[in-house]
Amino acid sequence: MRQNKIFQKKRDEPVREFSRREATKAPYDTYLIVCEGETEYLYLNGLRKHYRLNIIANIIFIKPKGSAPINIVDQAIKHVESTVGIDHVKCVFDRDSHTTYHKAIDKLNGQKSKKDTRKKPTYEAITSTPCFEIWILLHFVYTTQQFQRTGTRSPADNLISLIKKEYLPDYSKTNEDLFGLLVEKLPAALKNSKKLLKENEKTQSNNPETRLHLLVELLINLTKGF
Repeated sequence: MRQNKIFQKKRDEPVREFSRREATKAPYDTYLIVCEGETEYLYLNGLRKHYRLNIIANIIFIKPKGSAPINIVDQAIKHVESTVGIDHVKCVFDRDSHTTYHKAIDKLNGQKSKKDTRKKPTYEAITSTPCFEIWILLHFVYTTQQFQRTGTRSPADNLISLIKKEYLPDYSKTNEDLFGLLVEKLPAALKNSKKLLKENEKTQSNNPETRLHLLVELLINLTKGF
């Protein structure tokens, strides 16, 4: 079985065509992870390599053309409908100032496979507010601080500035060893992210928030028993 792994680094480049998968199903599940940006891919691919997930799961990364949430969801659905054997679909994108954020989540939640198969793919939005960097910050500290626009600086700009100033001066969105740089603090990130999600449920807030722990923990748990 050929293992497909692809990621487009340039935002303006269209995603490449995948080879059609063979009809014979591999003895492990296939996860399609569609990332909004390169940073998310670098972190998650680093996690995949660290835990040697390619041995026990087939993980496909794609980066669609355009970073709008609806583009990410549409590309994920398109790939599922043209590819045999996708079991789980994870769409990773930010709240940021995207106008299609809620539309994308609604479409993903209502999506059902058109394929005539016994096992239907599961779909899940892995979102962060204001952006992926809140997950990075939670590796260092638990916070409920809201991030807002100030002048010409976006909420994401302010969050990244805080990370660089207080915790990770050399932080770069294109650091290929991003996961390795943070792996020792991963338990704290998981704990803080879960705590924040529970707090937000009580306060009806979603700024800040991230659901990355759901995907990260799922992938790590695949290693149990191997």
